[in-house]
Amino acid sequence: MSVYLAVDSATVFCSVSVIKNDQCFAKSKDMGRNHSKQMLNMVDDVLLQASVELSDIDQFCYVRGPGSFTGVRIAASFLHGLAFGQKKDVIGISSLLTMAYEAKQTHPENNLFLVAMDARMDEVYFAAVDFSKSDWASNLIEQVIAPEKVIWDPSYKNAKRIGDGWQYLERFDGLFKSIDQLDCANKPDAQFCAKLVSDCQQNNIKFKQDAFPVYIRDDVTWKQKPKVGS
Repeated sequence: MSVYLAVDSATVFCSVSVIKNDQCFAKSKDMGRNHSKQMLNMVDDVLLQASVELSDIDQFCYVRGPGSFTGVRIAASFLHGLAFGQKKDVIGISSLLTMAYEAKQTHPENNLFLVAMDARMDEVYFAAVDFSKSDWASNLIEQVIAPEKVIWDPSYKNAKRIGDGWQYLERFDGLFKSIDQLDCANKPDAQFCAKLVSDCQQNNIKFKQDAFPVYIRDDVTWKQKPKVGS
């Protein structure tokens, strides 16, 4: 049985998880901007809980974004460093897919989840994840978009809303109010990143994996200050 290590720092929360023999060992903290100072200590703590060494890890995983530009880079560089030392590959999993997977685990009776994550700058990261489809893990469409521009689809009538981006519900199409919000998966969590990878590998499910960060928002709008005397 493979041993999985996953980390996440795509938001203000930092989480670390080890899965060993289908047992999950995890730690999560609200770090603000201190992810880089605490991540190594958290990994050491979780490895100790699981009674494993870094050399015992078979698969290194991390939440590859979208999310905080700095936070995603911290997790990516940190985990790539650990994996390189062990000569192992790295798998990056979408923040939005990780959140949807958590919702599916806690609410297995539902299949369709509309994930909205606060992207700041008056936008959200948005994706619809349908676990009833065979390609749920490999055909994820993510977007960064203003809530007003998210298009309602009739298939969404049986969906559930998850994520902190729905705090802007009043700005979405009014039809989104007709579906329920689940009180879970407000932020990505490393333990569900690890569980997702383990589940897909054990059941031969093809899934989209990115070794490097995915930001979606490639450009940040800014205005140059006028030169003095201009």
